[in-house]
Amino acid sequence: MFSLAVYACDVGSARSARTGFAWARRVSDGFAPTHANTSIDDLVESLVDDITEGMAVALGLDCPLYLPVETDDFSIQNLVRLGERERSSLTQKGAQLAVLGLHQLVYLLHRVSDSLGRGHPAPPFYLDWRRWQEGMRPRGAVLFWEAHVSGPALADRQDPDHHFKDARLAAETFWARLAAGQLRSDLGPRQGAACLNLAGAALLWAGWSDDPALLRQELLVIQPPATE
Repeated sequence: MFSLAVYACDVGSARSARTGFAWARRVSDGFAPTHANTSIDDLVESLVDDITEGMAVALGLDCPLYLPVETDDFSIQNLVRLGERERSSLTQKGAQLAVLGLHQLVYLLHRVSDSLGRGHPAPPFYLDWRRWQEGMRPRGAVLFWEAHVSGPALADRQDPDHHFKDARLAAETFWARLAAGQLRSDLGPRQGAACLNLAGAALLWAGWSDDPALLRQELLVIQPPATE
């Protein structure tokens, strides 16, 4: 059994607790206790530690990380991705979240590279979760995925810890599906449509790859069920 760390990040302001950034880390023995779950720089440090120790890493952000590229004017007027519940990535709010998430993902990739040191190769990574599931992966490989916590799955907005709870739910859902052999994407392009992969764009910018095919790669999207 490989060692795996599943991360989920609730994208938001890195300065404001009310609209803040939060993250959760799930490992084989449960959630590692941490008081630093709202610090993006502590997230960088944790990622670097896991990568250098050779753990498999699955990093998910709760923001739109792919956009559908439609083929007709009717489809492009449909402001939801196939499978989305209540929070659409193609509304004004969804677009703002996508830009913020892309900004924070680029920051994470850049900081991880800096922390690994000049001359250290970029970590191996996957966007294709099907290949990632096949088993043999390079040590320290990172799978990128999108968390889509929305509607009845959201924690109570009056709860001061709701950002962390959303991140925790996303990580738990990923882990449960993987353990059950049911890792699948809840969202995907319509038949005939293509993907614009924002995580792929971030990886290209950060120098983790020079393969433009990443921009068209489908992405795993985990949409957790409603909380109790």
